[in-house]
Amino acid sequence: MINITFNGPIAFSDGNLYIYQKINSTFILRQLINNRYLNLLYDCGRISGGVITLKVLSCTFNDPGGHYFIQMDNNFVKSAVYNKPILGIDQNMWSFQTNNNTSSEKNIDNSGDIRGILRLTISGSQFFQELDDSGKHDFFVTLIDQLIPMIPTEKGRLESNKHYQLNTPNILISLFIHEAKDNEKLTATNIKDYLHQLIINKEFTGLSLGDVTNFLDETYGFQQFQGIRKKYSALIIIVIMAFIILPLLPFIFSFELKFKNFKKIIFVALKIGFIILNFVLLILFVAHNSNNIPELHLPSVLILSIPLLINFCIAMNAIYKEIKIPLLVKILKNGLLNIVV
Repeated sequence: MINITFNGPIAFSDGNLYIYQKINSTFILRQLINNRYLNLLYDCGRISGGVITLKVLSCTFNDPGGHYFIQMDNNFVKSAVYNKPILGIDQNMWSFQTNNNTSSEKNIDNSGDIRGILRLTISGSQFFQELDDSGKHDFFVTLIDQLIPMIPTEKGRLESNKHYQLNTPNILISLFIHEAKDNEKLTATNIKDYLHQLIINKEFTGLSLGDVTNFLDETYGFQQFQGIRKKYSALIIIVIMAFIILPLLPFIFSFELKFKNFKKIIFVALKIGFIILNFVLLILFVAHNSNNIPELHLPSVLILSIPLLINFCIAMNAIYKEIKIPLLVKILKNGLLNIVV
């Protein structure tokens, strides 16, 4: 929260207010506040007479012991009486330092390393795909180098295995956040939350100024990766229970109903069911996931299509022969009679 007091009643105008952090001799833009910010984020700016109150993002003053200063354009506010712009605040004129919390206070929540996913904008994805292998490697290196002071955190806390995935039409890239050591200020959870907030508010943070961080998709943010076991735990339990219960059904029904051939019928039905399930899952995989790696899309389609075509030809040939020599009808009749008996 920032409070600024003026002599006389004022109103918001067209200028900008900047919050910078001084890291060594570098000025890092932590947040930009203007009319668009105040309009998009409800109740982030209030005026009471000659006092304005501005809510800032939680990631703005997140560095314990950090050095900051506020710069304000002329015409950020104007006189409510004369409708004239008010003079701003020059660089380094209003500077201050945040409280320096100890590492023991910050590292209460030791959540371990965090693996997450970032998404590039459409233009960023197009730019990335046009890079060669060396360019893609440099892209990841530059991304981490630009994120570290923006969060801010220590070098080595962010890492990428440089893997990416095409999620048409956007590129997904992986990012690891390592847990804090004893002398580091922010936990992995802190960094995850601050990074997500920086990205979704990219227009009003320093990420918009980075030639690589500007490609991060503000509608996606930072999504923590959930392992398959955690994400699909309920589905996995259901599938396991189904595989345990379904094979027992033939024995239960054959014992209760005293049908000799009922067990065979159930086994055939289960086998057909598993074949259909496998077929559907294979089609869904090819339809939804084969595009993740464009080079494997055509081989995936061929691997699916060729066996289907061969099986279809074999089935048609068998049906043709059975129609020509009506043995199938006899088998069906005998089978039905045996079941009835």
